[in-house]
Amino acid sequence: MQRKLAAIFLMFLLLSACTFRQTEPVLPRGQTLSQLRLEQNGKGAHLCAWIPYFTVTELCSSGDEDICRTAVSDYLEKASTYGISDIFLHVCAFGEAFYPSAYYPPVPEANGLDLMRIFSDVCPRFGIALHAWINPLRLQTPDRLDNLTGDQRLAAWYRAPQTKAANLSLWDGRYYLNPGQPAVRDFLAGAVRELAERYRPAGVHIDDYFYPTLDERFDAAVFQQSGAQSLHEWRVENISRTVQSMYRAVHETVDDAVFSVSPQGKPEVNRKELCADVLRWLKEPGFCDVMLPQIYFGYQNEHCPFTELLEQWRAFPRDSAVELIPGLAAYKAGQADLYAGSGHAEWQNDASVLARQTAQLLASDDLSGAAFYHLDALLGLPQAEQSNLRETLRAFSADEPAIRAGT
Repeated sequence: MQRKLAAIFLMFLLLSACTFRQTEPVLPRGQTLSQLRLEQNGKGAHLCAWIPYFTVTELCSSGDEDICRTAVSDYLEKASTYGISDIFLHVCAFGEAFYPSAYYPPVPEANGLDLMRIFSDVCPRFGIALHAWINPLRLQTPDRLDNLTGDQRLAAWYRAPQTKAANLSLWDGRYYLNPGQPAVRDFLAGAVRELAERYRPAGVHIDDYFYPTLDERFDAAVFQQSGAQSLHEWRVENISRTVQSMYRAVHETVDDAVFSVSPQGKPEVNRKELCADVLRWLKEPGFCDVMLPQIYFGYQNEHCPFTELLEQWRAFPRDSAVELIPGLAAYKAGQADLYAGSGHAEWQNDASVLARQTAQLLASDDLSGAAFYHLDALLGLPQAEQSNLRETLRAFSADEPAIRAGT
C-alpha cells in the first residue's frame, strides 16, 4: 500500500516511485560499511550532504570548544530533519587541516579546535555517518605558505628547496601537490591513514580537484624524468595511482570504512580536462567504494539536461561493489542558472526541480541514494522548494519513523 501511495505522488511529479528506508543509527566507533553501501533490497537509500570548508570555518569561529560543540549539534539537528544519513565534512580544502595532523599544517581559522573530534562526538547523536573530505592536490597561496612554522611534513617540504621543487607545483598563484611523484602519493596515503586511524570515520572522501591545468609547464621536469611518451596519459595514470593508494590506505586501516569520490557530472570532462579516469574507477575494483557524480544541472539545461546525464552515469559499466549516489545542486534552488542557456530561469520558475530530482534518484533501484551540495543550501531552501522536498521524502519514507521529515 505504501509503495502505491508513493507512486501516486510521484506520478504527480512525472516520475516513478519505490519505498525508501533509512539505515540504522551510526555508532560512535565501528560504523559499518553497510551504512553507506546498500544493496537495494529494502534496506533503504542514503541522503548525503557536503559541508564545505567555509561552513566549517564559521562553526569554529568562536575559538571556544563548548560554543563550537553547541553550534555543531544545532547544525546537525537541523540536518536530521531532512533525514540526512551521511555528511562529507571538508576538513582539508587547501592543504591545511581542521584537526591535528603530522602531514598538514593547521587551518589558522580553526583556532586550535579539532573539528574532526567534535563532529565524531556529535554525529552519533543524530544517526549521521561522518566522512572526512579532503582535496588531495590543492594547496595554499605562496604568502600563506611562507608563514608556516610547524614541523608537519608539508611545511617541511615547502621550506626545503629540493623537496619543494620536486613535490610542489605553483600554478595560477597557488601551489599544488605534484601527483607524478611517488613521494606525493605516499604522502596522501599517509594523510588518509592518519585520519582513519585517529578518528575511525565512516569513510574518507575526495572531490574533483585534480590537475588544475593541461599546460605542460605544470610538471614539465617530472614528466621529462619519467620517460613517458604521452603527457596526458602519464597524468591520467598518476591520478589513478594516487586514488588507488588512498583507497588502499583507508581499507588497510579501517576495513569497514568507505572511500568515495565525487567527480564532475559531465563524464567527458573528468578524463579530458582533469586527467581523472573516473569511468575506470567505476568499473574496476580497488579505486573507490562509492562514486558521487556532481549532476548539478536542471531538466531544462540547454547543454547538460539532468535526466540525460543521469542516464549516462547509470549506463556506464560498474563493478558490483561500487555504489552510485548522484549529487544534486541544492544551492541552485530559487537562483538563476547562468550557464544553462535557454534553461537559465528553470530553478527560479519551478520550485519542484530539486524534489523531482531527489525522487528520481530514490526511485532508481540501481542507485544508492542522493547527495546535496551543500548542507547550508539545503537548510536554507526557499519555502516552496523546502515544502516540495519534504513532501517527496515523506512519500518515500511512508511509515518509516526514522525519516525525520520535519514539519
